[in-house]
Formats: sequence, C-alpha cells, structure tokens
Amino acid sequence: MSLRIPSIVLTMLAISVLFRSPLPAQFLYVANSGANNVSGYTVNAFTGALTEIQGSPFAASGSPASVAVHPSGRFVYATGYYDTAGINGYLIDARTGQLSSLAGSPFPAAGGNVVIAIQPSGKFAYVTSTGYEVLINSIQRKTGGLEFLQTSEVVPVSVHNLLIHPSGKFVYLTQDCALSGNVCDSDAPNTVQGYAADAKTAALTPLPGSPYAAGSTTGSLAVDPEGRFLYAGNKGSLDISAYTVDRSTGALTPITGSPFAAGSMSPLAMAVAAPRGSGHGREEDDAGGGFLYVSRGDSMIWGYKIDRTTGALTGISGSPWGDGNLSLAISVDCTGKFLYAADYYAGSVSAFRIERRTGALTSVEGSPFPAGNTPVALAEACGARDHED
Repeated sequence: MSLRIPSIVLTMLAISVLFRSPLPAQFLYVANSGANNVSGYTVNAFTGALTEIQGSPFAASGSPASVAVHPSGRFVYATGYYDTAGINGYLIDARTGQLSSLAGSPFPAAGGNVVIAIQPSGKFAYVTSTGYEVLINSIQRKTGGLEFLQTSEVVPVSVHNLLIHPSGKFVYLTQDCALSGNVCDSDAPNTVQGYAADAKTAALTPLPGSPYAAGSTTGSLAVDPEGRFLYAGNKGSLDISAYTVDRSTGALTPITGSPFAAGSMSPLAMAVAAPRGSGHGREEDDAGGGFLYVSRGDSMIWGYKIDRTTGALTGISGSPWGDGNLSLAISVDCTGKFLYAADYYAGSVSAFRIERRTGALTSVEGSPFPAGNTPVALAEACGARDHED
C-alpha cells in the first residue's frame, strides 16, 4: 500500500525549506604585518573557499602582529608591533564583513605589542608586549572601545604567546626563552606559566604548581574546545608538550608519553579541531578527542589524533600536508570543517578541508587565496550579529 502525502503538506515543506534561516555569515580576517593592513574574506560554509570582502584590505597601524575577533562577532582587534602603534579596533558589518574603525582607534598600548586575546565573556582583552608585560583592558559592550585597566606585575619574562582557557578562568603563557639569572638562554628548558583570571577585574594570579616544565624554546599553545587538554610546541627541542588540565584549578599535569615528537623541524603554530558527528556517535568514536594540527619549519602541516580519554597524540595517516608555504599561524574555522594557514612568504592563505573521521586534510579548490605582504595571524568571526544593541 503506497503512502500518499497530502499536497498541502508538500507545499508547507517546500515553503519551510525556501524560507529557512540562512547560515550566519562567517568572515576570516588576516593580519598582514608587512603591508600594515588586515585582509578580510567571506567564508563559504560549504566549500571553505574564501572571497575577499569589498574594501579589503583595511588599513592598520604599526605592522599588525596579531588579530582577534570579539566573541559576539561584532568587533575585530589587531595589535601594532611598533612602539608608535596601539591596538587597532574595527566594527564588523554583519552582512558584508566590511570593517570600519572604532571611535578612539588605535587604542593606547605599550610598545611592541605581540599578542591580543579576548576573554570568552567578551569583557576583557589581554595584550602582551615585548617589554615583559601583559596589559589588561576592559571592552565596552556597545562600542567595542578598549579601556586600559592595569599591567600585570606577575609575568617575569618576555611573553611569546598567550592562551585563554575556554572557561575564561585561566590564562597560560609561554616566553621567548628561558632566563638563567637575567640572561636569555634559548637552549635551556622553558615552561608554561599558568594564572587564574579574576572574573571581575581579569587580574592574574599564579596557579599552584606554576610554572610547568616544557621543552626548549616553547612558543605556540593550543587547547581542545572542552578545555581538557593543553599542548605547547617546543621549537628548540622539536617536540610537543602535552598536559591534562584540571578544570577546577587550572593546574597542568603532563600526559603519559609527553613530550611527543614533532619530527626534524620546529613546530611553529598549532590548532585543534573538535570531533564532528552525525549525532549517532560513530563519527565521534572515529575522531576520538579531535585532531591537533601543527605547522612546522619545513612548510608542512602535520596532524595528530587526540585520544579522547588521555589526550595522547598519534600521527594521522597521510600526514603531513602542504603546498610548500611557511605558515606562522593556522586556524580551524567555526564549523570545524576547514583549516586555514597564513602563508608568510607567499602572501596568501591556504585552505584545507578536514575529513571528519580521520582528520586528513585536502586542499580547498582555489587555494591558496591572495593576502597581503607577510601575513602572520588570522581569526574568524563566527556568525556576526546585527549591531542594534
């Protein structure tokens, strides 16, 4: 017996498909250090292809070294590396992705601004400088303006990288090199320094047990989206330190087997892709705890599968991938389907599709996409909202 569906039902289904809410617009922004600007792209959520936004690139002062998107998707910030520069702030047009300077931009900051990171709450921004400082700024909710609050006095070294835990409760730092007395020794073991972040003031307090031992010349940091595991790339010792994170205290404990070999070249940048599935559990089982991607000095991207229970790393079959472009920054997109790499010497952005079960990378059609001179950082706006509030 055949089942006959009333025509009115078919009509209603067609209307619902026709008028269903479109996917939120996704935009990728790239800091071009040598060009003093920021490139902007619309991200095709289905193919991963990039289309340059009208008006891009957008002017930035002081050779931008880092770029960050506010959690609301409304604002973009880019640090200026040179002493005369501050922090560039932009408003994102939710429909087009175009950037316009915020009132008061560039915002005052210390000279030699390196990394900017924004609290998940969207209330505070941390900015590292070459002057052994971490500057804490409040972010005005409606305007996106930055207001300097204080300089952290607890950071004893020149900060190489700064990462905020997904909970917003903890901050982790790496330094340019280890200090022996007041002398910088690039061959000595480094550490990862952990701090508790005050919810009301964002002030930093050292965590119990910090600093945590790492390898030599520790630089890049990455954490899984659930905040269970943290990874640190050691450029000098050519390996990756891995830790479990106590999500109550923020304390780090080395994972069995750590450090994990990164081959014969230095790990430069890292990004984590969370496991994706159909809701039936099979893909999540295959993907384990997701995948860690590492760009290296050999201009290739290496992939590791993360053990869901232990956080241990195993190499992905077919790794490494790449097109011979040195990438100082890599990032996984909002959906977890694509990986983007800033190609430093080529002045472009390489795009890869992430196979959901194995983590293998395949190049997106049209990749690499043109960027500006010496791109060094990238960040994505995940579904920017209209700016009515």
